[in-house]
Amino acid sequence: MQEAWVSREDANIPDHDGDYEVRQRRALVETWAEQAFRDSYQRRARPTNALDYPEAALRGTQQCFPNSARFLCLAPLSPSHRSNRSKWIKLFLLSCRLDGEMGHCLGVWGSGHEGIDPNPATFPDPSTFQITDVLSFFILAMANFACMIMTERGTVLFMDCLSPWFLVTQEDLDTGRITTVEFKRNGQIRESFLRRAYNMLPLYLRFCTLGKPLSEVKEGRAGGVRPEMNAELDMTQPVIDILEGARSRREFIPGFDGARDGWTRDIEIYAPGYLQTEAEGNEADYDHARLSDPQDADTSLQT
Repeated sequence: MQEAWVSREDANIPDHDGDYEVRQRRALVETWAEQAFRDSYQRRARPTNALDYPEAALRGTQQCFPNSARFLCLAPLSPSHRSNRSKWIKLFLLSCRLDGEMGHCLGVWGSGHEGIDPNPATFPDPSTFQITDVLSFFILAMANFACMIMTERGTVLFMDCLSPWFLVTQEDLDTGRITTVEFKRNGQIRESFLRRAYNMLPLYLRFCTLGKPLSEVKEGRAGGVRPEMNAELDMTQPVIDILEGARSRREFIPGFDGARDGWTRDIEIYAPGYLQTEAEGNEADYDHARLSDPQDADTSLQT
């Protein structure tokens, strides 16, 4: 970095070229991947902090890794995947507070409702994208030096952003659940477990607010102590019917309350016009730009 980094000013790069730092970081990662370079580096390197990068080299790293990315769908959501798009909007709405309060079960993490768009060169079939690809996708592919180091053997280690992650795989999307994940530094899974989307609040409060270890949260069965409370849901049903079915089967966790009228009102706040679109069979076409930020739902209700 100290030998090869060229600042934007020295390279005379205009401000509107927002990817300059990313391109340069990627080039340095590719250089480091060559064994001959790593060998020569070790002969002349001096001790330094592993994350002591020039300030300019970290420019833009926050933009390539927004906080909202912690809750996202890994299954394909392109227009050709209509079934997935239909289920994703329902799962997002189920992850909003529908228990008599407003907001989102994942607090600040729940403001996003994104999917991923993997590089076709790496994932010709986007459905092959897995949980263990997440850190490489967000950190390594962007050469985000704020969150990674590379060892003298060329191994990438992720030093930050290991948790929390709230991810929705294809199986989760089909069954109305969210996988909570904590990663190891090598990008593999340290801990994970499933909960229905509307059962995420107790987990969020213990893990993200109280700072309890994820293993402890899992062992304590936050978000449902009985297996049927987090069993598979039929995500082909209308969203209100999904909730009413769970209520009739007595699958709600203690403290979760509500009925059709309340759920209908809340969903209309979170997603104006959605229920009408769903009734017409066009929920896959619902414009996500119309979604309200759940964190602003209380204000919407008051006005």
